[in-house]
Amino acid sequence: MSDKRLDELIEGVNAWIEEAEEEEAPGNGGEPKGERDAAAEGEGSPVEGEKTGKAWEDRTLYGTPLRKTDMRNVVGYCRKHRGYITANQIRRKECLKKQCHYLERVENPFWEEREKKKAEKKRRKAERGY
Repeated sequence: MSDKRLDELIEGVNAWIEEAEEEEAPGNGGEPKGERDAAAEGEGSPVEGEKTGKAWEDRTLYGTPLRKTDMRNVVGYCRKHRGYITANQIRRKECLKKQCHYLERVENPFWEEREKKKAEKKRRKAERGY
C-alpha cells in the first residue's frame, strides 16, 4: 500500500472519530445525536405516517435508500434497527419466527397473503384430523 493511500485512510478514520465524538459530546447522556433528537421531539416511527427526514429512517434494514427500493417491497419497519424491512429480509432474519416485538407492519398485500396461507394450512390440518 502506498504512503499516499495510507495517509488518506488515516485521514478518513480521524474524520470519522471526530464526527463520533461530536455526536457523543458531554451533556447528552452518552446517547448518539439522532437518538437524543428523536426522544426530545417525541417522534414515533415513520410507519405512522410521519415523514421525519432522519437518514436512518429513510433506508431499508441493510442500508439501501428507499428511493432505490420500491415501497411495494417494504412490508414492515424495524424499530430496533431503525429501518424499513422487505419480505425477503423478514424471511432471512426470521423476524416472524422469533416473534420479534420490534417489527411494525406496513400496509402491504404480503400480510394478507400470509394470513390466507395460515388459514389454508389450518384448514388442511383440521381435515386430516390432527
